[in-house]
Amino acid sequence: MNAETPVLGTTDLNIGYRNRRGKDTIVGEEIEVTLHSGELICLLGPNGSGKSTLIRTLAGMQSPLAGGIELFGDPVSELSNKEIAKRLSTVLTERITIGNLTVYTLVAFGRSPYTGWLGTLSQQDKEKVHWALESTGLSDFAGRDISKLSDGERQKVMIARALAQDTSVILLDEPTAHLDLPNRVEIIRLLRKLAHETGKGILLSTHELDLALKAGDRIWLMNNEKDLMEGVPEDMVLDGTFEKAFARDSFDFDRATGSFNIHRKQDRKIVLEGDKVPVFWTERALEREGYRTVDRRDNIPAVHAEETKNGYRWMIIEGEERAELHSIQGLIEYLRTQKEQAISAGLSG
Repeated sequence: MNAETPVLGTTDLNIGYRNRRGKDTIVGEEIEVTLHSGELICLLGPNGSGKSTLIRTLAGMQSPLAGGIELFGDPVSELSNKEIAKRLSTVLTERITIGNLTVYTLVAFGRSPYTGWLGTLSQQDKEKVHWALESTGLSDFAGRDISKLSDGERQKVMIARALAQDTSVILLDEPTAHLDLPNRVEIIRLLRKLAHETGKGILLSTHELDLALKAGDRIWLMNNEKDLMEGVPEDMVLDGTFEKAFARDSFDFDRATGSFNIHRKQDRKIVLEGDKVPVFWTERALEREGYRTVDRRDNIPAVHAEETKNGYRWMIIEGEERAELHSIQGLIEYLRTQKEQAISAGLSG
């Protein structure tokens, strides 16, 4: 795949804004990246790092401050708008507010680079529209009014329109921004499937770090120092790239789990053992309560979490006391009660 000519590439690209006096505000500089056929790339970065600016610049919606962009090796600056529209399609993050249009009609707009403004669809155009609807699971929605759809369904319609445009490159700016978790997962899964099955090069900007790490073939990571780093997700986790890019005083990126840890005061120790799944979720709950898990030792409460035929069970041993709980909530409440009793005993003593 990577041996082929990139479907999209940049050379010494500077992005940002130029005011009326000609002064540049640069948000990314000397960007050199490539997107290949059949590849899903996730663009990540803190707020204000320039993700949307990069997407809009690559899409030709705003001019680069310096450097070049190429589609299949051809400079974008030398292509007409119609030629670009046949190679690259864009899905922006704005909510869809169009009414009195059917799903089929909106998806068919994707064929405008081929039909002209009259919009007369040939048989080939109709086949492309039906393929786009089928690929996004919207065939049964073709006659539905756009205004009657959920946010997740509307986002799929916009992706279907980009598919009907039949470009080799699809750029999406925050396609999951207004969606709930199930729809966010579904949209990312759909985009990965489309990239790998249709051979299109797909770039999407997102704040969904966990989904990007799981779904992206590669990551483009922008930071607030105007840099863009790229690589395979797992390499960028292991070499500390994510930790550095998202470092904050209140939380940090944990390369062991691929998630963020909120900094909390952990002034209590506890032993935690047992089956993998309940131990994982129990440890998260205990950290939230201010506990730090340690190896087994005397005079420290010990919790054994295990899966049973009827669910899960937690056995806690603290000195001579034993207790059996059947939920993490029950475990937390027990520990809080023990803590309160210990405080009361200390005050009375």
